[in-house]
Amino acid sequence: MRRLVVLSCLLAGSIAPSSALAWDSTVTLTYLSHFAWDPPAGNSSDRQGVYASWKVDHAIGPYAAHVKVSANANPEADRAVYDDRFAVDEFFVRRQMGAWDMTLGRQPIRGGRATLVNPTDYFDQRDYRDALLSTDRLRATDALRLVGFLGGYRLDTVYAPRHTPSLMPHTDSRWFFRLPRDVEVEGQSVPVSYTWADYATRHTDLSRPQVLLKLDRDADGASYAVSYFRGEDNLPAFGARDPVVTSAGLVIPIDQAFPDKAAIGFDAEVLLGKAVFRAEATRVSLYYGDGSRDRYDHVVVGFDVNLEHGVFGEETYVALEYSKQFTREGQRYEKEDLRHILSDALLGRVEVSWSSRDSVATELVYDTRRRHSAVMLEWKHEWSDHLTMRVSGDLLGGPADTFFGQYTRNDRVGLSLEYTL
Repeated sequence: MRRLVVLSCLLAGSIAPSSALAWDSTVTLTYLSHFAWDPPAGNSSDRQGVYASWKVDHAIGPYAAHVKVSANANPEADRAVYDDRFAVDEFFVRRQMGAWDMTLGRQPIRGGRATLVNPTDYFDQRDYRDALLSTDRLRATDALRLVGFLGGYRLDTVYAPRHTPSLMPHTDSRWFFRLPRDVEVEGQSVPVSYTWADYATRHTDLSRPQVLLKLDRDADGASYAVSYFRGEDNLPAFGARDPVVTSAGLVIPIDQAFPDKAAIGFDAEVLLGKAVFRAEATRVSLYYGDGSRDRYDHVVVGFDVNLEHGVFGEETYVALEYSKQFTREGQRYEKEDLRHILSDALLGRVEVSWSSRDSVATELVYDTRRRHSAVMLEWKHEWSDHLTMRVSGDLLGGPADTFFGQYTRNDRVGLSLEYTL
C-alpha cells in the first residue's frame, strides 16, 4: 500500500551541476507532527519529529555515483535498540557497459506492477516504527545488481550478500502490538513490560545472501515478468521468551525470527484505453529455524485510470485492487502475523485535482476476512512553486484482536508545510 503524503514540512535546496564536476546536490529538512485526540495510555497526544537528508549525484567519467545521508529526531525511535540518528541511507555506483547496467552498493530495489500492494516486491523491507508512514520509508539493500537489455527483454539479477530486515516499533511505542500489560499472580496484579531480544544485530552478517532473478518483457500495450527469489524474508515472526522478574514487575523478551524464503512470481499489466489492468501472483514458502513452515499463494488484481477533466475536477485518478492469499500451510491470522494482514483485502485510492494547485486524495484498505480497515485522507494545496500545504487524517477500525483494530486510539490529524528550492 502506498500511503498518502504524510505530515511534514520540507525544505529543499539544490545546487546546479557544474560542467567540470557534473554533480547535483539536494538538501531536505523535514518537520513532522501528528495529533491523536485519544492516544494509548502512556503516550502523548502530539508527536513531532525533525528529519534532514543530503542527496548527491556525481558523474565521474563512465561512472555515476549516488549518496544519500540523513539525520533525524524520530519520536518513534528507541535509541537503545536501534540508533539511526545519523545514517547512510543510500550509497551506490552505477556503470553502463553496452547492453548491461551494473549497480553496486546500498540501493533501493523495487518490484511488481500493481499500484497499491506488491507481493512480488521481494526487497520490500521498511521502517514500520510508524505503521502508517512505512510505505514511504523503504530501506535500501546492499547489493550488486546487473540489468541486461536483450532485444525486447530485460534480465534483472540481484545478489545481496547480507539481509536487511524491516524495523519494528519499539516496545513502548503507540505502534507496538496491544499486548497485556498486567497479569494475575497469586491474586495480585503484576505489571508486564516487553523488550526486543537481540534486535539490531540479527541476520546482518554475510551468512545468508539474497538472490533475485527476473525476466521482463515489454510490448505495445502490455508487459509482464517472471521472477525467482531465494533468501531471507524481511518481515519477522515473533516468539516470547520466559519472563524475567524485576523490581518493577515482569519483563518479557520477544524474539524476531526471520525465516528463509523461496518464492516464484509473475506480474503483468495491460493497457486498455485509458485504463491499466494489473496483476501479480507469487508462490511463497517460508522455513523457520524450529522446523515450522508458512506456505501460501498471494494474488493481487486491479486497475487504475487517470481521467483528464474527470468526474469531480480537472483530473481524477482512481485505483482499485483486490488482494487474496490462498493458504497452503502454517497461517495463524493473528494481529501479530504481519504477512497476512492483506489476506483477503480490498484496496483503493482516489485522487481528485480541481486545479493545478489543489488536490484531495483518499486511500482505503479493508480486510474482508477479519473486518479491519484503514482510511487515509489528504488535502494538498500549493501556495506557490516552492510552498505546499497538506492537511491529512488517518482513521483505523476493526475488532481489538485485528491489526488495524488494535490501533484505533492512534486515529490522528495533521498539518504539513513543504518548502522547496
